[in-house]
Amino acid sequence: MWMGFAIQLMIDSGDAAVETQEIVSFERTDGTLSIDELGLTLEEAKKALAALQVAITERQALDLARRERPCPCCHQPTQLKDKRTITVRTCFGKLALPSPRSI
Repeated sequence: MWMGFAIQLMIDSGDAAVETQEIVSFERTDGTLSIDELGLTLEEAKKALAALQVAITERQALDLARRERPCPCCHQPTQLKDKRTITVRTCFGKLALPSPRSI
């Protein structure tokens, strides 16, 4: 037998819908638990933390771009002239984040 685990990120942006995104999943054998299989391994923890960092920062960058896209005069969305990625250095490593550019 085995036991499965999943770590999920729930994103509540204030509207009615709450978005759920799976970050990482892993399995453990059931019954013959040893100290080596207790909790997360260092590799699993690093993978989960890196995936969590990417998911959160991508969502924050897209939300910022969405909020800055409306025209300050007429409040209509401006057209996108380019979609690029920017590299951001964090304490968890380099991240490539979406950076849409408006006209």
